[in-house]
Amino acid sequence: MAMTEHVERFSDEVYLAVPTASIIHYKKAMSDLFVRLPSDKMVKFAHKGESIDYERINRYGAKDVRVIYVFKNEFADLVNELVRGATAFGAGKATTDEKVGRFFNVAEALYCELLRLPLTEDSFSRAVTLTGEISHNIIHKPDFGKLIKSVIGMGDEFARHSTGTVVMANMLMVPMEWKNTKLVEPITMGAFFHDIGLKEIPEELRFKDRIEMTKEESQLWESHVGIGVQLLNTFNFLSPEALRIVQEHH
Repeated sequence: MAMTEHVERFSDEVYLAVPTASIIHYKKAMSDLFVRLPSDKMVKFAHKGESIDYERINRYGAKDVRVIYVFKNEFADLVNELVRGATAFGAGKATTDEKVGRFFNVAEALYCELLRLPLTEDSFSRAVTLTGEISHNIIHKPDFGKLIKSVIGMGDEFARHSTGTVVMANMLMVPMEWKNTKLVEPITMGAFFHDIGLKEIPEELRFKDRIEMTKEESQLWESHVGIGVQLLNTFNFLSPEALRIVQEHH
Protein backbone atom coordinates (compact mmCIF):
# COMPACT_ATOMS: atom_id res chain seq x y z
CA MET A 1 0.00 0.00 0.00
CA ALA A 2 1.40 3.39 -0.95
CA MET A 3 1.98 5.77 1.90
CA THR A 4 0.02 9.00 2.10
CA GLU A 5 2.37 11.88 1.36
CA HIS A 6 2.21 15.30 2.98
CA VAL A 7 -1.18 15.19 4.65
CA GLU A 8 -1.41 18.54 6.41
CA ARG A 9 0.48 20.88 8.68
CA PHE A 10 1.07 20.00 12.29
CA SER A 11 -1.62 21.03 14.77
CA ASP A 12 -1.54 20.28 18.48
CA GLU A 13 -5.32 19.97 18.30
CA VAL A 14 -4.95 16.97 16.00
CA TYR A 15 -1.67 15.23 16.87
CA LEU A 16 0.22 14.20 19.99
CA ALA A 17 3.85 13.14 20.20
CA VAL A 18 4.83 9.72 21.49
CA PRO A 19 8.48 8.81 22.23
CA THR A 20 9.88 6.67 19.43
CA ALA A 21 11.61 4.48 22.03
CA SER A 22 8.28 3.44 23.52
CA ILE A 23 7.01 1.82 20.31
CA ILE A 24 10.21 0.78 18.54
CA HIS A 25 9.88 -2.73 20.00
CA TYR A 26 6.68 -3.31 18.06
CA LYS A 27 6.64 -4.69 14.54
CA LYS A 28 3.08 -3.58 13.76
CA ALA A 29 1.61 -0.12 14.22
CA MET A 30 -1.11 0.16 16.89
CA SER A 31 -2.33 3.36 15.24
CA ASP A 32 -1.48 5.49 12.22
CA LEU A 33 2.03 6.89 12.75
CA PHE A 34 3.33 10.21 11.45
CA VAL A 35 6.66 12.01 11.27
CA ARG A 36 6.82 15.79 11.56
CA LEU A 37 9.07 17.37 8.98
CA PRO A 38 11.03 20.61 9.52
CA SER A 39 8.44 22.32 7.32
CA ASP A 40 5.81 21.34 9.94
CA LYS A 41 4.13 19.06 7.44
CA MET A 42 3.01 15.66 8.69
CA VAL A 43 3.83 12.49 6.76
CA LYS A 44 2.26 9.12 7.54
CA PHE A 45 4.89 6.40 7.56
CA ALA A 46 2.83 3.52 8.97
CA HIS A 47 -0.81 2.53 8.78
CA LYS A 48 -2.58 1.05 11.79
CA GLY A 49 -2.19 -2.73 11.84
CA GLU A 50 0.61 -2.77 9.27
CA SER A 51 4.34 -3.34 9.66
CA ILE A 52 6.36 -0.37 10.85
CA ASP A 53 9.15 0.69 8.52
CA TYR A 54 11.31 2.98 10.63
CA GLU A 55 13.73 3.43 7.75
CA ARG A 56 10.97 5.31 5.92
CA ILE A 57 11.55 8.21 8.32
CA ASN A 58 15.10 8.55 7.08
CA ARG A 59 13.92 8.49 3.50
CA TYR A 60 11.82 11.55 4.23
CA GLY A 61 14.98 13.30 5.39
CA ALA A 62 14.16 13.34 9.12
CA LYS A 63 17.18 12.13 11.11
CA ASP A 64 17.40 11.01 14.75
CA VAL A 65 13.66 11.34 15.28
CA ARG A 66 13.03 11.08 19.01
CA VAL A 67 9.24 11.42 18.81
CA ILE A 68 6.65 10.38 16.29
CA TYR A 69 3.03 11.48 16.16
CA VAL A 70 -0.38 9.87 16.39
CA PHE A 71 -3.89 11.26 16.15
CA LYS A 72 -4.87 12.81 19.46
CA ASN A 73 -8.12 10.85 19.63
CA GLU A 74 -6.17 7.55 19.37
CA PHE A 75 -3.49 8.42 21.92
CA ALA A 76 -5.16 6.95 25.03
CA ASP A 77 -5.77 3.60 23.30
CA LEU A 78 -2.14 3.54 22.16
CA VAL A 79 -0.84 4.17 25.68
CA ASN A 80 -3.12 1.43 27.00
CA GLU A 81 -1.54 -1.03 24.57
CA LEU A 82 1.95 0.18 25.49
CA VAL A 83 1.31 -0.35 29.22
CA ARG A 84 -0.18 -3.78 28.55
CA GLY A 85 2.82 -4.74 26.43
CA ALA A 86 5.32 -3.45 29.00
CA THR A 87 3.58 -5.37 31.79
CA ALA A 88 3.71 -8.58 29.75
CA PHE A 89 7.37 -7.91 28.96
CA GLY A 90 8.06 -7.36 32.67
CA ALA A 91 6.61 -10.77 33.49
CA GLY A 92 9.01 -12.44 31.05
CA LYS A 93 12.62 -13.51 31.31
CA ALA A 94 14.20 -10.19 30.30
CA THR A 95 16.88 -8.68 32.54
CA THR A 96 15.92 -6.07 35.12
CA ASP A 97 17.76 -3.46 33.06
CA GLU A 98 15.66 -4.29 30.02
CA LYS A 99 12.42 -4.29 32.01
CA VAL A 100 13.10 -0.96 33.71
CA GLY A 101 14.16 0.56 30.38
CA ARG A 102 10.89 -0.53 28.78
CA PHE A 103 8.85 0.81 31.71
CA PHE A 104 10.60 4.18 31.55
CA ASN A 105 9.97 4.45 27.81
CA VAL A 106 6.27 3.79 28.30
CA ALA A 107 6.16 6.10 31.33
CA GLU A 108 7.14 9.01 29.10
CA ALA A 109 4.16 8.35 26.84
CA LEU A 110 1.91 7.90 29.87
CA TYR A 111 2.99 11.25 31.35
CA CYS A 112 2.13 12.86 28.02
CA GLU A 113 -1.37 11.41 28.32
CA LEU A 114 -1.77 12.61 31.92
CA LEU A 115 -0.56 16.10 31.09
CA ARG A 116 -2.29 16.73 27.78
CA LEU A 117 -5.53 14.74 27.83
CA PRO A 118 -8.47 14.84 30.27
CA LEU A 119 -7.89 12.61 33.30
CA THR A 120 -10.05 9.48 33.31
CA GLU A 121 -10.32 6.36 35.43
CA ASP A 122 -8.61 4.47 32.63
CA SER A 123 -5.64 6.84 32.54
CA PHE A 124 -5.23 6.57 36.31
CA SER A 125 -5.54 2.79 36.10
CA ARG A 126 -2.72 2.70 33.54
CA ALA A 127 -0.60 4.94 35.77
CA VAL A 128 -1.21 2.77 38.84
CA THR A 129 -0.27 -0.38 36.93
CA LEU A 130 2.91 1.07 35.48
CA THR A 131 3.97 2.69 38.75
CA GLY A 132 3.70 -0.62 40.56
CA GLU A 133 5.86 -2.30 37.94
CA ILE A 134 8.49 0.45 38.10
CA SER A 135 8.66 0.36 41.90
CA HIS A 136 8.86 -3.44 42.05
CA ASN A 137 11.76 -3.53 39.60
CA ILE A 138 13.63 -0.60 41.15
CA ILE A 139 13.62 -2.29 44.55
CA HIS A 140 15.23 -5.36 42.98
CA LYS A 141 17.81 -3.33 41.05
CA PRO A 142 20.67 -1.94 43.18
CA ASP A 143 22.49 -0.10 40.35
CA PHE A 144 20.74 3.25 40.71
CA GLY A 145 23.38 5.01 38.62
CA LYS A 146 21.97 3.40 35.48
CA LEU A 147 18.46 4.34 36.54
CA ILE A 148 19.39 7.99 36.89
CA LYS A 149 21.06 7.97 33.46
CA SER A 150 17.92 6.44 31.99
CA VAL A 151 15.78 9.20 33.47
CA ILE A 152 18.14 11.93 32.29
CA GLY A 153 17.82 10.54 28.78
CA MET A 154 14.06 11.11 28.74
CA GLY A 155 12.91 14.02 26.62
CA ASP A 156 9.81 15.46 28.24
CA GLU A 157 10.69 17.51 31.32
CA PHE A 158 7.53 16.53 33.17
CA ALA A 159 8.22 12.84 32.57
CA ARG A 160 11.89 13.20 33.48
CA HIS A 161 11.16 15.04 36.71
CA SER A 162 8.31 12.79 37.85
CA THR A 163 10.11 9.55 36.99
CA GLY A 164 13.28 10.87 38.61
CA THR A 165 11.29 11.54 41.79
CA VAL A 166 10.04 7.94 41.76
CA VAL A 167 13.62 6.68 41.42
CA MET A 168 14.94 8.93 44.18
CA ALA A 169 12.10 7.98 46.55
CA ASN A 170 12.81 4.29 46.02
CA MET A 171 16.55 4.87 46.39
CA LEU A 172 15.90 6.36 49.82
CA MET A 173 13.68 3.45 50.83
CA VAL A 174 16.32 0.81 50.04
CA PRO A 175 18.90 1.68 52.77
CA MET A 176 16.06 2.07 55.26
CA GLU A 177 14.83 -1.40 54.27
CA TRP A 178 11.30 -0.19 53.66
CA LYS A 179 9.87 -3.09 51.66
CA ASN A 180 6.34 -3.34 53.02
CA THR A 181 3.83 -2.47 50.30
CA LYS A 182 1.94 -0.30 52.80
CA LEU A 183 4.98 1.99 52.76
CA VAL A 184 6.30 1.51 49.25
CA GLU A 185 3.02 1.99 47.35
CA PRO A 186 1.90 5.37 48.73
CA ILE A 187 5.43 6.79 48.54
CA THR A 188 5.86 5.69 44.95
CA MET A 189 2.39 6.83 43.90
CA GLY A 190 2.86 10.18 45.62
CA ALA A 191 6.16 10.63 43.80
CA PHE A 192 4.59 9.66 40.48
CA PHE A 193 1.64 12.06 40.75
CA HIS A 194 3.11 14.87 42.86
CA ASP A 195 3.14 17.43 40.02
CA ILE A 196 -0.08 16.38 38.26
CA GLY A 197 -1.58 19.78 39.10
CA LEU A 198 0.76 21.34 36.54
CA LYS A 199 -1.61 20.13 33.82
CA GLU A 200 -3.91 23.02 34.78
CA ILE A 201 -1.11 25.60 34.74
CA PRO A 202 -0.35 27.49 31.47
CA GLU A 203 2.24 25.52 29.51
CA GLU A 204 4.68 28.44 29.27
CA LEU A 205 4.70 28.66 33.07
CA ARG A 206 5.04 24.99 34.00
CA PHE A 207 8.82 24.87 34.00
CA LYS A 208 9.72 28.53 33.98
CA ASP A 209 12.58 29.48 36.31
CA ARG A 210 11.03 30.60 39.60
CA ILE A 211 13.45 33.53 39.77
CA GLU A 212 12.04 34.89 36.52
CA MET A 213 8.40 34.68 37.62
CA THR A 214 6.35 37.70 38.60
CA LYS A 215 4.57 37.58 41.96
CA GLU A 216 1.32 36.68 40.21
CA GLU A 217 2.98 33.94 38.16
CA SER A 218 4.62 32.50 41.26
CA GLN A 219 1.29 32.38 43.08
CA LEU A 220 -0.35 30.67 40.10
CA TRP A 221 2.48 28.16 39.84
CA GLU A 222 2.33 27.37 43.57
CA SER A 223 -1.38 26.60 43.22
CA HIS A 224 -0.51 23.41 41.32
CA VAL A 225 -0.16 21.58 44.64
CA GLY A 226 -3.78 22.17 45.67
CA ILE A 227 -4.99 21.65 42.10
CA GLY A 228 -3.22 18.28 42.05
CA VAL A 229 -4.97 17.14 45.21
CA GLN A 230 -8.34 18.25 43.81
CA LEU A 231 -7.73 16.35 40.57
CA LEU A 232 -6.64 13.20 42.37
CA ASN A 233 -9.53 13.39 44.85
CA THR A 234 -11.91 13.08 41.91
CA PHE A 235 -10.84 9.45 41.63
CA ASN A 236 -10.44 6.81 44.32
CA PHE A 237 -7.08 5.47 43.26
CA LEU A 238 -4.76 7.05 45.80
CA SER A 239 -4.53 6.40 49.51
CA PRO A 240 -4.70 9.29 52.02
CA GLU A 241 -0.94 8.82 52.55
CA ALA A 242 -0.19 9.29 48.85
CA LEU A 243 -2.47 12.34 48.68
CA ARG A 244 -0.65 13.81 51.66
CA ILE A 245 2.64 13.51 49.78
CA VAL A 246 1.13 15.43 46.87
CA GLN A 247 -0.29 18.04 49.24
CA GLU A 248 2.97 18.55 51.16
CA HIS A 249 5.63 18.04 48.51
CA HIS A 250 6.54 21.75 48.61
